[in-house]
Amino acid sequence: MPHHLPSLHARISGSTGDIDANGNEPDKGGRRMWLTLFAVGIAQFLVCVDYWSVAVALPDMARQFKVSPVSLEWVLSGYIIAFSATMAVGGRLGDLYGRKKLLLVGIAIFGALSVLVGLSSTFWMIVASRIVLGIGGGLIIPLATAVVSDTTPARDMTRILGFLTGICVLGGAVGPVVGGAFTETWGWPWIFFLNLPISIIAFIMVIFVTRESRDQTVSGRLDYPGTILLIISIVSIALLIDRIAQWGILSIPILSLLSIAIVFIFLFMLREHKAKSPLVELDLFRNRTFLGFVSSGAFSNLYWCLTIFTSTIMLQKVMDYTPLPAGLVFLAMSIPVSIASLFVAQVQNLIGAKRVMIIALVLQAAGGMIIWWNHELVWLLIGFAIAGPGCAWGWSLPVTGSILSLPREKAGLASSACQTIVIMTGGLSITLAGTVIDAFADKTSVDPGVRMSYLVGVLACIIGIILAWILIPRSSGIEQAETAGDTD
Repeated sequence: MPHHLPSLHARISGSTGDIDANGNEPDKGGRRMWLTLFAVGIAQFLVCVDYWSVAVALPDMARQFKVSPVSLEWVLSGYIIAFSATMAVGGRLGDLYGRKKLLLVGIAIFGALSVLVGLSSTFWMIVASRIVLGIGGGLIIPLATAVVSDTTPARDMTRILGFLTGICVLGGAVGPVVGGAFTETWGWPWIFFLNLPISIIAFIMVIFVTRESRDQTVSGRLDYPGTILLIISIVSIALLIDRIAQWGILSIPILSLLSIAIVFIFLFMLREHKAKSPLVELDLFRNRTFLGFVSSGAFSNLYWCLTIFTSTIMLQKVMDYTPLPAGLVFLAMSIPVSIASLFVAQVQNLIGAKRVMIIALVLQAAGGMIIWWNHELVWLLIGFAIAGPGCAWGWSLPVTGSILSLPREKAGLASSACQTIVIMTGGLSITLAGTVIDAFADKTSVDPGVRMSYLVGVLACIIGIILAWILIPRSSGIEQAETAGDTD
């Protein structure tokens, strides 16, 4: 694979292998493109709002189920593990059996299981139902991206994918406020009950305004052995991070989990290399641009997820805020995130994708250092405001960049691979944050653990900066795609 994409437009606008249900290559752009964006955007917005609204509700859930808020990290982490594993197969399932069909399945699961989560009466019931809910969300995110990309011409690709990722970013931005408002007024179950009517609206719209597509170049069936190996690897890593403080880094259980993770990751890579229809095409990662966006985006999302979880604990357990005021504090991050997400394409065109990615991570690191340095409200608000644009760009750009660094028929695989890694890293960061907070908290306060967790987030940003600097070429191909599209 080339490190840059001088012929990207030819690969996008030529014969791609994407076909509609009648075997024809679909027309792109126009009214259908915008209707499709709106329809799948509703579903994607719902998933993102749900995830971030739950974070603020964790302390209230903990009181109801009589467990610690840190123990309830599995309400988020269990969801993310299922979410990530499903995302890994979601793109391939859509390529094989139809993207619209699988998107509808995801929306149906998400709406139905949301009701079950809201009705949960025990700790393990809510964890189990959230895990199944993650399957629905894991189908929605990559297939929403693939469905939109199928109807978008090359000249509009950066802008439309920017809008779609902006919708997801906006959902993440308003989620803490929604969660705080519902938790303090009607109770946390209504966060999930609200998902049902919105899911029904999204389901109906997707039926009527989108059309079926698949990847004609893909044959065979789902790589079931690869799926099992991947799930075991993900669960092993999550358990290792979660239990390392409790069991000790050199304990037999931790070393056993580490061994299992290494062995199964190796077996997964071996399987994918030999499979006729691999779950993840390892050759994708030979593309330097793709690898750069995915890796730096993963560390950017690690910071964002870790910061939201850590700040929720800090606001409600250190600063004694109730859910609604805690949710409102997150507006200091949500507003800059929402505004910045609207201008990612313009900023990227002005200074280049590589510089935007590095600036995003620098802003996140700066915001994290300010929050770590001083927990007073004013400094927390300043830190959130500085980190906000970084969170928006650090999420949006990797998704767009990874898709545009590959041929269009690989849109489903690209979005699945990128978002699986980025979101899985975010999910593991919550487990990591819970472990760090537990390990460094003293008998009287969790504040020392909270401070150390913020430092871990800053370190993640520094690693992301290094990866973006080394791997993403100065001319990343995104700008070339849009320029080529304009001259078509």
